Amino acid sequence: MADVLKEQFSLLSLQIALRFEAGVQKMDLQLDYYGRDDALLKSWTLDAAGLQLNPEDSLLSSVTTSGPAQSDEKVRFSAALIQLAADVAEIIAVAEVPASAVLWIHLVKPYGWLGTLPWEAALEQTTQRVVLRLPDFLERPQENHATLDVVVCCDLPDGPDSVTQIERVIRAALGGSPRAQSHILVFAQAGNSRELRSKFKGDSHVWVAPSPSPAKDKDRNAPSPWLASIEQALRERAADAVHFICRASVVGGRANLRLADPGGASASGPARFHSAGEISAFLTRIGAWAAIFTQAKGEADNRMRWFADTLAQTRPGAVLFDGDGDLAPLYHFLFAPSATSPPRLGSGFMYCQPSLAMPDEQASSTMPLENPAFSRISALGQNAHLFREAVAKASEHPTFEAVTAAAGKVISVFPALGGAIGEAIGLRAPTAPSGPGATPTWLAAAQRYVEAQSLEIVRSRSKDPFLRDLVRHITQPGSEDTASKMAQADAADVVDKTLNELQSIIAKHATKGD
Repeated sequence: MADVLKEQFSLLSLQIALRFEAGVQKMDLQLDYYGRDDALLKSWTLDAAGLQLNPEDSLLSSVTTSGPAQSDEKVRFSAALIQLAADVAEIIAVAEVPASAVLWIHLVKPYGWLGTLPWEAALEQTTQRVVLRLPDFLERPQENHATLDVVVCCDLPDGPDSVTQIERVIRAALGGSPRAQSHILVFAQAGNSRELRSKFKGDSHVWVAPSPSPAKDKDRNAPSPWLASIEQALRERAADAVHFICRASVVGGRANLRLADPGGASASGPARFHSAGEISAFLTRIGAWAAIFTQAKGEADNRMRWFADTLAQTRPGAVLFDGDGDLAPLYHFLFAPSATSPPRLGSGFMYCQPSLAMPDEQASSTMPLENPAFSRISALGQNAHLFREAVAKASEHPTFEAVTAAAGKVISVFPALGGAIGEAIGLRAPTAPSGPGATPTWLAAAQRYVEAQSLEIVRSRSKDPFLRDLVRHITQPGSEDTASKMAQADAADVVDKTLNELQSIIAKHATKGD
């Protein structure tokens, strides 16, 4: 569905694909600008091996996020990546692409280790423009734009360096948040927690949770006490994002998030290793739509880059890898209630929907995906027909029988439907939100579940010409037969209407203050 996003938002994109040719890794590149009739600017092939980093590779200052330059921020580049970035900049300059256009990196799966490279730092230097990564999901996840609830999870050992890392994140979240209400919930080792309570004792926006008890279960495959503690503490209050400050490891040839057991004193102590799928499920259970990762100081970041990139390809929603620059502008952009111009990433990277990053001058001319002109497209815009299919997957459950009822009955069956989704993902029944302005966990988790199922449907049918044509068709303004095309996609009109009503209810309740 990346091509739909490129066309919809007239994106400037660098598409990158990895393949093997006679045992040699080749990289196919395609640079496009969809703001003109002929989108293709150039396509070419390179030897991918030259991009792999070696100890002798150049260590150069990188472009940082908006704000004062930080000359001490360094990124290691291979000579091949530096040359590639220079070539891309030259092509864009000749094509006279507007300076405000973001350059979107489109990594075509499977792309292996290419996701760990510092594309953003290299390309921002040469092109002098923001560089972001393009996701599969077509729209921004539905959430409450009035409040921001961020969970900070840091497993680093007690000490002033760890406290400094946590404090940096807390102050960036509070200082960068553009929302009326912001709450930071911190989970850290016992000593670090005591120091943080002292630093933020007068700030009602920061709550430092009791440190989890040391793990008693010797099974390294058991869930981390950190995740269990977060879920228990949140109860019925959903989180918007989880900011992990920890390490990553490679287990079984895959990147895993490494969470040291509470009470651990070193990086080599007991720990639990969680796959991208496990962290994705955890984020869904607490209703979080964004994940942010900060690597522990003094360690190579390639494993954390790998994990963060893998997670971004696993679920819808935003993923930010913190390049240790100025975090506040990134928080401001990511959680802005409406589209805004993004800051530069420096040595970090971010996956987000283009609808978040429309430049100011394009905001009025670009048709948003949720355009109300499409009367048959409900709370989540052009993906509405996918939600019908997502719910149909679970239709064998007795409580889903009500979905096939008339649209007027949807409000009365909604608690049962919400309970069924909750049961499917391990949540308890709907309850009132805890505290003013809180989004109920069941509501946010149900929304994340539907979004995740929709993404799976998009991927499973991505080779279906009918689906591609339909999605492209309904995103083109001025189409005369949109209604007939949508009718072809509806297996049953009553199910379609009921699902539209259901998604409208979720959207209404997810936006507190409406």
